[in-house]
Amino acid sequence: MDHGISLLLPLRIAPSWQGVVRPDQADHLGHMNVQHYVAAVSAGVFALLQEAGLDRHDASRNAVHVAGAHMEIDFFRECWPGETLQLLSAVTQVKTSSVLFLHELVAGPEQSLAMRCTVRGVCIGVKERRACPLPEALRLRLAHMAVRLPPPDADLELPRR
Repeated sequence: MDHGISLLLPLRIAPSWQGVVRPDQADHLGHMNVQHYVAAVSAGVFALLQEAGLDRHDASRNAVHVAGAHMEIDFFRECWPGETLQLLSAVTQVKTSSVLFLHELVAGPEQSLAMRCTVRGVCIGVKERRACPLPEALRLRLAHMAVRLPPPDADLELPRR
């Protein structure tokens, strides 16, 4: 599979975050520092959770929230000050107490893939700070939001934008 081809662009997913690389986000090499990629992904996770109905008020009412437990990032190109960015985010798997998110950062008017990241979120009890099952209503909403992706070994012929 060509990992430089977006998996989410063809699904026409609305951006969960967008912005412009600011000069103060550049590192000593002149491109956007990794901490800003992670901040965009964090915003994308919260956008999806809020869309599923889990905002900070709901978290305190239900005494649960979803915390990041594992993250994997692949970088495909550098992002430079002045470039426009969009983060596309999707739920790809929902289990009893966890959810898997896929995020792709696309850059510029051509929407070239800059970064792909998966995040495993685990439902935790706010007071106990331990894993617990997702509330059933939330689990069902997340499952309804989930997208199906091609298998990892699929030979993709997806258009680049």
